[in-house]
Amino acid sequence: MSSVYDITEIAHKTWRISEAGKVNCYLVEGDTSALLIDSCWGVGDLYGVVKSITSKPLSIVATHLHPDHVGGAKQFGNYYVHEADLRFINNVMCCSLACHMGGRRIGASEKHRKVKISRKIAIKDGYIYIYIYIYIFELGNRKLTVKNIPGHTKGSIMLIDEKYKLIFTGDDVNPNMWLQMPGAVSLEEWQKGAEIVLSYLKDGYFAWNGHDEGALSLDMANRVYVLVDEIIDKYKKGKLQKNDSPYQNDHTIPNVQFRMNKILKAPKE
Repeated sequence: MSSVYDITEIAHKTWRISEAGKVNCYLVEGDTSALLIDSCWGVGDLYGVVKSITSKPLSIVATHLHPDHVGGAKQFGNYYVHEADLRFINNVMCCSLACHMGGRRIGASEKHRKVKISRKIAIKDGYIYIYIYIYIFELGNRKLTVKNIPGHTKGSIMLIDEKYKLIFTGDDVNPNMWLQMPGAVSLEEWQKGAEIVLSYLKDGYFAWNGHDEGALSLDMANRVYVLVDEIIDKYKKGKLQKNDSPYQNDHTIPNVQFRMNKILKAPKE
């Protein structure tokens, strides 16, 4: 068994797999197949870890196209990602060299399985492919619905498991909110997706994100939203400075990093 990964069962047939305590992916199993949500940097034998948990047919989906969430896909093969992330900047960030160099920074590596081809399969309106019917992963007596929540990236998605009241949010609503990254949308646009996440949390869903311990509480999600609201308000009043990023209140966490030119949603031409 890989020493890089720590496995925790967080719900029925649902596991959080933490890579070196830095980044999380999630394995969800149904009666007929399984779904791996993200694949971390892939510095260890993630394939072996997943196969030690389930032997069922497996699909891979990325919550967004960043190297710390798709680096491990090379151990499995093809993976799904929202079409809005299939852009030049995201592809450059997730090239093999970037994944390798970024993975080395977390200070852990070991031999693992590699495949020759790892292609991206676009999730888009009307897409139908075997177990997938327009934004739904069918796993057998269990399904996960995809919602696009632009923010951390334009193609960021959340996956919703109604049966066990779980949502998987990737990096889009996190205590350390990175909206300064290339490809991130404006803070106003992020709010729309965050409001969807908040609505599920208020309805009693449990949220799991891409980093640290993974669990995202309603209180923490609200605090992040309030910080973004404050940034927007200060910007509109001319009180926001470039060096206010990362922005925070009385606590180190949560905090929000941003760019001054990506506060408000750009008007449609």
